Amino acid sequence: MGFLAGKRFLIVGIASDRSIATGIAEAMHREGAELAFTYQNDKLKSRVVKAAERYGGNEALCFPCDVTSDDQIQQVFSDLGKQWDGLDGVVHAVGFAPPTSWTATSRTWPPGKASAWPTTSPPTASWPWPRRPGP
Repeated sequence: MGFLAGKRFLIVGIASDRSIATGIAEAMHREGAELAFTYQNDKLKSRVVKAAERYGGNEALCFPCDVTSDDQIQQVFSDLGKQWDGLDGVVHAVGFAPPTSWTATSRTWPPGKASAWPTTSPPTASWPWPRRPGP
């Protein structure tokens, strides 16, 4: 039994087998966590469902969620709440910003090199559930 046995997590950000979110899901599953997943669009759904099945879940624990939409974020928690009584955490490993949202800034790394930083604001949806009580 791993140190995450009996804990439930929502994984946001699987896009492929090489995604950071995939590695995190693999490690959490190995440590006994129950996992639910989101996918951004229909193109990514089959990849996420395969990952869910690989890590102890199923399609019923995969939810559509474009993280730029507060309504979709709220819907994920509403739908997940129909299956789980609570949540111990969320892994947010989304790593994409469209080039149209980038603005050149003076923040550069390494110094002297040109840089572009996402300037979109994060969604304003809030965590709808209290943390599940621990052992």
